[in-house]
Amino acid sequence: MKKFALFLIALLLLLSACDTLKNPDDVDSDNGANLHTPNPQDIEGENGFIKKPPLDSQFFLRLNEKENEVYLPGNIAVKLLNILDSRCPEDVQCVHAGFVDVVLEIDFVGEDPFEETLSLGASLGPDQKRFTVFSGNTYLTLQSVEPLPDTNNNTKPEDQTVILSVTRHALE
Repeated sequence: MKKFALFLIALLLLLSACDTLKNPDDVDSDNGANLHTPNPQDIEGENGFIKKPPLDSQFFLRLNEKENEVYLPGNIAVKLLNILDSRCPEDVQCVHAGFVDVVLEIDFVGEDPFEETLSLGASLGPDQKRFTVFSGNTYLTLQSVEPLPDTNNNTKPEDQTVILSVTRHALE
């Protein structure tokens, strides 16, 4: 009787611990065409700000106390430190389109934080990059910085929104 009770308890523990596993490295689904962009209908915080964005999603950061840091899967904290915008204003025709640099602080739990600069622009230099890679297959990519500067220099970094995406790709 004792053996039967122990077997029954072990079976119940095994069945309750099982859950359908999803393959995060499944790149055959749709090649990232269904990246989820936060919008006001997805409110998880103030103004649609998502503090813990899931993989294969887009999220935004702003230079303020409440919306400047997110926590990505894998215990990675990403904090927006600065926006350096030298893009051509939207109401002007320029010879050079310019670029924007976004300075982030990346903090892996248990390690020292470090700064990473991601850039967008027509012609990025050799030291500029649009994405960074964590753990070999998780990508943090700069999608856009909005709004564009204006001719009156009224657009301050505090008024801009940085849109990033976090995706995971299969290891080859």
